[in-house]
Amino acid sequence: MNLTAHQQEMLDGTQGWPRQLATRMLVAVGRAHAADRLIPVHSVHLGLSGASMGEAGMRLFETLAARGGRFVVPTTLNILSMDRRTAGASAQLRDLESVQTRIADACLAMGAAPSFTCNPFLLGVTPQRDTSVAWNESATAPYVNGMLGARTNREGATALASALTGLTAHYGMHIPRNRFGTRLIVVDTPVRGPDMFNLLGGAVARAAEAHIPVIEGLDRTPTLDEMTAFCAAFAAISPLPMLHIVGVTAEAPTRADAMLPGHVADVVRIDAATLAREARRYDTADDTALDVVAIGCPHASVAQVREISDLLGDRVIADTVRFWIQVNRACAEEAEGSGLAARLERRNVRLLSDSCVHVAYDEIPAGRTLATNSLKIAYLTASHHVRVRLGSLAQCIDSAVAGRWRG
Repeated sequence: MNLTAHQQEMLDGTQGWPRQLATRMLVAVGRAHAADRLIPVHSVHLGLSGASMGEAGMRLFETLAARGGRFVVPTTLNILSMDRRTAGASAQLRDLESVQTRIADACLAMGAAPSFTCNPFLLGVTPQRDTSVAWNESATAPYVNGMLGARTNREGATALASALTGLTAHYGMHIPRNRFGTRLIVVDTPVRGPDMFNLLGGAVARAAEAHIPVIEGLDRTPTLDEMTAFCAAFAAISPLPMLHIVGVTAEAPTRADAMLPGHVADVVRIDAATLAREARRYDTADDTALDVVAIGCPHASVAQVREISDLLGDRVIADTVRFWIQVNRACAEEAEGSGLAARLERRNVRLLSDSCVHVAYDEIPAGRTLATNSLKIAYLTASHHVRVRLGSLAQCIDSAVAGRWRG
């Protein structure tokens, strides 16, 4: 790789051990991908789940901070394995929560913003077109690359290295020729609302296989909530970091603009039956039992929280069901300030901020049944040996009130 004098100094350790370690990571990944150089990034979104990192991750972050590591570009933080508002309430979780708190504190000491969300877009963090970033949450990559036209790969630990150096390796989505689509997907059925866009995201991911999809057939521009649901579902099923929607996403004003020049793309059609099959894939329960409902993956917006309140009305969630709405802290505070949170709590609905049931220390016991309108949670929860029901938001609410699944 061709390094600048400044980058070589970081690699040699003359700018401190944290930057040396980070540059070594970036160079190793870059060489593995035949990258020719390191390039600047404008922002980083960093994963720090205690359930994933454990005490080893805690020691790394604290050592980096103690030895002078500082984030040199704007850095937001992904979800935690706990809700900071209720930390310490469970004696069984206090040691684990201490690990997560220390990881978060080390990140804040190095200069990160306390966002703690999988969806920074709700906080107004929107990278500019053609700028390179290094974002660690998988669901953000299709949105950053597709909707915004900024550039990121699906980052892992290298996001930490990018935060410490302001650099990333020049490969993958940072190279314009790699961003073109190679499969045309035509949507032959109306799609409305985040619930439907969840299913569409999963169906498109399966239809795309290893090809960056170019999607046609939507009759309007999706809303922010619809696109975040779509991208999260797409990223749960597919490793691809990029998609195009003709007339909607940044690099697809026309099909010709989005498609690889000279490539004759095959065509896959998605109809109502395709979406119905996609929905059935995630039903792993064989009775009407219902223990948990989780809404908000990615984190729910204030508008979605209000919609839940409106759909619930004066009804109350059954005492046998835990109903969680997963949100960022800013959303929780707005709901609390407006009285919306208190209204929901009186109906047995809890706002879970900063976290998500997939990585929470307070795990859903194996063998229980979870209902959700999020394809991403439905897909990931199978690894926890929890039975799943995937349905619409209204269906999840109606079932939670009844205390059993209503198909």
